Amino acid sequence: MDELETDRIFPFLRIPTLRHLSALDLGSFNKYIQELIRNGVYPLHNTSSVTSLSFDKSAPDPLDLIPVLGIPKQLQSLRWYGNWSCFSIGSCVTPFYHHLGEALSKHKPSLETLDLDLRGLDCTRRGHAGNPAAKFDDMIPAAKGKWKDDWHLIGSLKDFTSLKALTIEPQALCGDKLRGLSAQHMVDTLPHSIEELRFTIPLEQPGESRQKQLEENIWMEQVVDLAHGARNKLPRLRKVEILTLSWVCWEKEEDEELWSEVEMACRLAGIVFEVKERKGYMLTPEKFFQEVISTNKPRPGLSTNH
Repeated sequence: MDELETDRIFPFLRIPTLRHLSALDLGSFNKYIQELIRNGVYPLHNTSSVTSLSFDKSAPDPLDLIPVLGIPKQLQSLRWYGNWSCFSIGSCVTPFYHHLGEALSKHKPSLETLDLDLRGLDCTRRGHAGNPAAKFDDMIPAAKGKWKDDWHLIGSLKDFTSLKALTIEPQALCGDKLRGLSAQHMVDTLPHSIEELRFTIPLEQPGESRQKQLEENIWMEQVVDLAHGARNKLPRLRKVEILTLSWVCWEKEEDEELWSEVEMACRLAGIVFEVKERKGYMLTPEKFFQEVISTNKPRPGLSTNH
């Protein structure tokens, strides 16, 4: 199925009775008029009655999609599932969680559900801003202009006073040792209203790769710290779920011990803890879209609910 240019959803956002809009395979704006369309998004801000947006299996240029979040007057729910790949400097994705957090800030009073499954954002190419190990001085000129040292962090969600369910990669809240750590503990970035937390983790297979992954990250200790502080700081938190993202299978016995400290901390805090596996290729919970993907038939990549 061909990608749907992001600006093709604009007419649907103008429907006054539309409340829910789901799109599949959204791509970037038409590259020949990209700047023109980007400039045209801002006059549309605060004009749509849509309260629920879902972008499934969508990996456009984030700077095309993120401004669209300003079009709805009040968002209650946002789902964005995407998988990027770096083939060259042009396709490499600069960290953008900071921009996403800024765009969502206008929906602080209303947003209840934020569901993010954003994969393939890290690349291994030398000099690319998408490489977590890249240092600014080593970046090629085209990357330097698109990079700042805190853009991998979504920022504090403390003032999102209606937020009940959050799915996100934990590094977007606490940072990591390669790109930099957040100045705040994870527990202090979340609102008192939060009830369910799901962390998406592209877990490496057991072995050297996983050991290196765990050494570079602090999310495990931050989730333990969160559970210890939940009673006072997150009084409504009832569930913590780890969603391991994988494209391949391996024996899971070794994983059970991996989560033992988190599980114990959650149990002592009266929080349900679960580990689930989320398979790779679908990147959508919508049955209609799953059918579209599995049959590979060209159908409209939109679903609406009035």
